[in-house]
Amino acid sequence: MLDEKGEYECMKKITFSGIRRLSARRIEFACTEEIDGAVAVYDDLFYEFNVDNEPSNDALAISFSALLGRSFYDEICIELALSQSVVSCLASFNRARVISKDIVPPPSYYSM
Repeated sequence: MLDEKGEYECMKKITFSGIRRLSARRIEFACTEEIDGAVAVYDDLFYEFNVDNEPSNDALAISFSALLGRSFYDEICIELALSQSVVSCLASFNRARVISKDIVPPPSYYSM
């Protein structure tokens, strides 16, 4: 959302941080939600798989996005290095500004 100066003003923001791959079956993370100045921290979230699974950063970001639904947050921050294509897709799907830790180039098999 833009303010009267044309600068980006974020009213509803969510951040996925502290992402830790503890094993091939468990990933822990925290989530901080800021809505109109009120802050809520959820620091005991996790994914647990029944078989070995090592999803890519892009796959984790997509899973976080799916948890949020569409059009609720103005800004989504994900503390992972993501591909630009996933950042763009998430921004379109969630109708939000998406910020990642870093942008990584696409895998080399895309440039065949």
